Amino acid sequence: MKPRFFKDVSPLVRLCCLLLLAVPSPVRSQTSPNSETAARVGGFEIRGVRVEAYLQQTVPGWPLEGEQQAQARAAATEHLVNRQLVLLALRQQGIKSTPAELEWKLDEVRAELQRVGRQLDEHLQVRQQTEEELRNDFDWELSWSKYLAQTLTDERLSKHFEARPRDFDGTELHVAQILLPAEPSAEQGGGLPTAEKLRRELVEGQVEWSVAVRRHSISPSRERDGDLGWIRRREPMPEEFSRVAFTLGEGEISLPHTSRFGVHLIKCLEVRPGKRQLGDVRSEVYRAAMEEEFRRLAAEMRSKVEVWIRPQD
Repeated sequence: MKPRFFKDVSPLVRLCCLLLLAVPSPVRSQTSPNSETAARVGGFEIRGVRVEAYLQQTVPGWPLEGEQQAQARAAATEHLVNRQLVLLALRQQGIKSTPAELEWKLDEVRAELQRVGRQLDEHLQVRQQTEEELRNDFDWELSWSKYLAQTLTDERLSKHFEARPRDFDGTELHVAQILLPAEPSAEQGGGLPTAEKLRRELVEGQVEWSVAVRRHSISPSRERDGDLGWIRRREPMPEEFSRVAFTLGEGEISLPHTSRFGVHLIKCLEVRPGKRQLGDVRSEVYRAAMEEEFRRLAAEMRSKVEVWIRPQD
C-alpha cells in the first residue's frame, strides 16, 4: 500500500532522482557563464537548449507544470553533467571513440538526411545543436558502449547479483516507519539527533515501537503503528527508502535517513524471500550494475574537474 505522503511525487521525478543516483553536488563557481549556459564541465558547455531537447526526448508530456518542471530540469541538467564527467573519466582510461568511428556516425546521419532531402547543417539548425555537440553525443555513446562491453562481463554480473540477491530475487518486505520532522521543534522534536536517540531507545527496549510511533511520527501511517504494508525492491517506495529497507533483517530498525519528507526510521516486520535466479533477472542486474558504474565514475571525476551549474531561478 503506497503511503499518502508519496502520492504527490510523480514517477518522472523519481526516475530522474534514480538516474542521478547519489552523486555529490558540485561546487559552483562564483563567476557565472552567459545566461544560455546551463552548466560547464571543464571546458565543455552544456547549453540550456540541449537540456530542453533532452527533456523533450525522454519525458512524456514535456513540459510539465509547476514544481515538477523545475525538478525535472534540474535533474536533467545534473544527468548531462554526470554524463560528461563519465566521458572525461573514460578518456583518462584510454577508452574513447576514434576519429574514424565519429566520421562513420556522422556519415550515417548524412545518409539518413539525404533520403528525406535535407542537409546536416539544416538538421543541426532545426535541432539548435552544433556539430561539436553532436560529435560529443556520439563520442559518449561509443565510449560508454566500449566501457560496458569491457566491464560488465558475466562474471561481474554474477558477483553483483550474489552481493545483493534481495535486490533482484523478488524478495518482499513488510515494513513500518516512524517519520519525524526534518527540523527539530519544541512540540514534536524531530531532526537527526532526536531520531538517533529514539532508535537507541527502541533497540535497547526502553520504549515500545507502537508508543514511539504515536508519540513521534508525522506520517499518516501512525494510525496503523507505522505499518506501510509489503514492498518490493523497486516499488512502490522511492529508491532512497527501499535501498535502506532492503538492508534490514526481520525485526531490525534502520539508522535514521533523511528525505524530502523528513527523517525516517524503518522497521522490517517480516521477510518473504524471493526465488528468482540471475538468469531470470539478468537485464535488471545489468541495468543496476551499469548505473552503479555511472555513479562511481562521475563521483570520482567530479573532484578533478571544475563544474559549474547555473542556479535555478
